[in-house]
Amino acid sequence: MRGFRRLPNWRTRHRDRKARDIFAHVLQRRPTADDESSYRFQSAKFAESRQDLPHRRPLRGGKNKKDHQPRRVAVISREKLENSLLSIFNSEEIQTAKKGIPARLAVFPKSRDQLCELVTFATANGFTLIPLGSGSRLAGNGKYDLAVTTSHLDEQIEHSPADMVATIPAGASFSLTQSSLQKHGQRIPLDPQVE
Repeated sequence: MRGFRRLPNWRTRHRDRKARDIFAHVLQRRPTADDESSYRFQSAKFAESRQDLPHRRPLRGGKNKKDHQPRRVAVISREKLENSLLSIFNSEEIQTAKKGIPARLAVFPKSRDQLCELVTFATANGFTLIPLGSGSRLAGNGKYDLAVTTSHLDEQIEHSPADMVATIPAGASFSLTQSSLQKHGQRIPLDPQVE
C-alpha cells in the first residue's frame, strides 16, 4: 500500500465546524438590543393557543358600590351565639370550646340535616366555621366562631368488599374503620400514630 494517499473527507474532518456554522445563531451569546429582532425564535405572545376559557377577572359583588365593600360581621358574645344556636341544636350538642381549639363554641351535629342547618345559619349570620375531626392538627388556624365536630355523625360505613371500595363518613375514627374493613380481610394501608 505504498504510495496510496488517503483522500481527505471534508465532512468528517470538518464536522464540528459545520455544526457550528449551522447552529451559530443558537450558540451565540444573547443578542444585543439593536440585534435582538433578527435572532428571535419565539414571538412575544404566549405559546398556547388561548382557545381555552376566557381569563376574566373574578367578579366581586354586584353592580352597586355597596356590593363591592367587604361584609361587616357583628361581634357577638359567646352567650348570644349559644342562645341563637339553641333553635337548631340541643344544649348537650353545644359546648364551650376546649383549650387549644381556636373557636368560641364547639357544635356536635348528629345528622346531615343538622350540619346543613348549621352551615346555613353560619353563612346567614357571617360566622366562621372550622371542621374538627379529632382536633389534633389545628396549628396555624386563626380564630373561628364555631368548631363543627363530626365525631357524632350517625352514618354507617358503606363497604363493597368485591370492588374494594369503602365510603367512610366524616365522624368515623380510624380504628373503627380498620375494624370494619378487617371483617372482610381488607385494611387501609396507613400507619397512623397510636390513638
